[in-house]
Amino acid sequence: MATDSARAYFDYFDLPGNERYYDFARGQVHFFVLNSHPSEPDGITVLSRQAQWLRERLAAAPEPWKVVYFHHAPYSSGEHGSTLLLRWPFQDWGASLVLAGHDHHYERLVRGDLVYCVNGLGGRSQYNMSIAPIAGSKFRYNADYGAQLLEAGADSLSLRFYARTGQARRRLHAAQGPEPAAHAVRRVPNPRARNSARGILGAPPHGRAGWWCWT
Repeated sequence: MATDSARAYFDYFDLPGNERYYDFARGQVHFFVLNSHPSEPDGITVLSRQAQWLRERLAAAPEPWKVVYFHHAPYSSGEHGSTLLLRWPFQDWGASLVLAGHDHHYERLVRGDLVYCVNGLGGRSQYNMSIAPIAGSKFRYNADYGAQLLEAGADSLSLRFYARTGQARRRLHAAQGPEPAAHAVRRVPNPRARNSARGILGAPPHGRAGWWCWT
């Protein structure tokens, strides 16, 4: 966004709203795209006009899953590290999952009851991970390039990271309703869950309890 006011970008793409940040729905998922660059005219702090827009749009979205994504990661154990200005209260505002990039590795983190994913392994370069993981980091990977696949239904959301070999390095799954008794998962306690003590990914829609796991 810093080169010639990103004119080539705006000329090439036809995007909703002001084209810098916007939202759209696909099936059971509502996506919210933010501009995390410091040059954003509407700001990138929690008190900015852009943040207020996100809060209002998240509250208005009827879909069961709400995915927020942008470039600079609010939490990251990579070379660039965390972008503190972008640590907005996404969970309190209703987000189900937050995706980011900037650092060229894959990482999954949990802060509160919300999962954050960093994925910068699209192909340009791979960053090292020499620093110790930050609090909440659950898994890190930088051995190969790859991509993420998100699949969603009315009661479940699944996110997989695939390396170039086609091997799924990690799978993240979230579901609404009580957890199956025979499902062996790693859990994060969620004191807000009404019908289950298992845990959730984000805030379950309509006050329903839920659970999440990774394999």
